[in-house]
Amino acid sequence: MEKKEEGKLGKKLADMLDFENMKKEEAALMKALVDLTLPKLKSSKTRKLLKIIDFLIEHRNTELSKVEVVKGAEVPKNFVYSYWDTIVESGFVKETRKLGNTQLYLLNKEDKRVIAILSLYDLTKDSPKEKKK
Repeated sequence: MEKKEEGKLGKKLADMLDFENMKKEEAALMKALVDLTLPKLKSSKTRKLLKIIDFLIEHRNTELSKVEVVKGAEVPKNFVYSYWDTIVESGFVKETRKLGNTQLYLLNKEDKRVIAILSLYDLTKDSPKEKKK
């Protein structure tokens, strides 16, 4: 029941936000709101999932193993392994190749939700030109 409610909430949020047509200022405001809200989230599970998503976004062009996600996102191994199949099945990440017995994964940059998140994320990051000013 809890899992279904979270899915409905996420879908409602995604339906409310039209990232593709969002102005840069609106996107920055949304990011600021998320940054202010994140530390106050009561659900430990939600915080851990967001840490995984943030790590995957930061390493969007890198093939990663589950162990690398555990270490990089600083989330307990049992948590990542418990939710990883759901993350993959949702289309957020995709399997790329195997190195020995280790499956590698990559953020699915073709997924509409990932595209929207990356757009928002990139809008809130300083470009190299802005840093020099």
